[in-house]
Amino acid sequence: MNIKRRYYFLLLSLLPLTFVLRFPEVTQQAQMISQTILKPVLSTGSTLSHSIGDLMDYFSLFWKTFEEQQKNQRKIAELETKLELYEETRRENDRLRKILKFSETLERKVIAARVIGWDLSPWRKSLIIDKGEKHGIVKNMAVIVPEGLVGRVLEAGLTTSRVLVLIDPDSRTSALAAETRSHGLVTGDGSKNLTLRYLDLDSDVQVGETVLSSGVTGLLPKGVRIGKIISLGKDKEGLHLAAEVSPFVAFSRIEEVLCIASSPTK
Repeated sequence: MNIKRRYYFLLLSLLPLTFVLRFPEVTQQAQMISQTILKPVLSTGSTLSHSIGDLMDYFSLFWKTFEEQQKNQRKIAELETKLELYEETRRENDRLRKILKFSETLERKVIAARVIGWDLSPWRKSLIIDKGEKHGIVKNMAVIVPEGLVGRVLEAGLTTSRVLVLIDPDSRTSALAAETRSHGLVTGDGSKNLTLRYLDLDSDVQVGETVLSSGVTGLLPKGVRIGKIISLGKDKEGLHLAAEVSPFVAFSRIEEVLCIASSPTK
């Protein structure tokens, strides 16, 4: 019923307009009366027109703002990517400067290499480097970083090589305690720590001592840092002391290494 009433009201409101248009000779007074009657309708139409126009302007402004926001977000993402690339380049340059400075202290030929992967075998702890025989890498070369000893070259291919790290169960390295000069053998068992074996029972080795390479085999220089003793005890047979050693090298974070020649440079 309400809808029908609205239509009736609209029809009645339009009748004076129809009358004026149909009879242009109508008097000025009649025209004024018609305009007065039509004023609410015309005002409503004008208001509605302005409202629709304002709504369209608002929507246009909203869409323009949305597009600008999308562009700004893309620019921010691009700048963040560039910043991260810059930071990564800076960190890499810092590492390379550090390893270059360290290599200058060594009296042996060194070959710098990048770590490009890890052996996925569960029983093997080894990493892959991007240098091989073509670059002068040979089997059993010692591999180090500024923090200390990493391991040795297990296999040398033409352009890549496999490095057995100290924590591998097959790793064996002659070593000594820095202060007491007690000799032993550093071995790995696949865990994060190492074991310094075959120390004499009467050895004065102490917790906190630094463990160094002994250089007995000649494969690597004497005095390369390996780790720090964190505990001591007798081995299973009770014939020797065994020390648990925390390595200085964080093996999972190695990115560049130095491979050392077996003989000093002249």
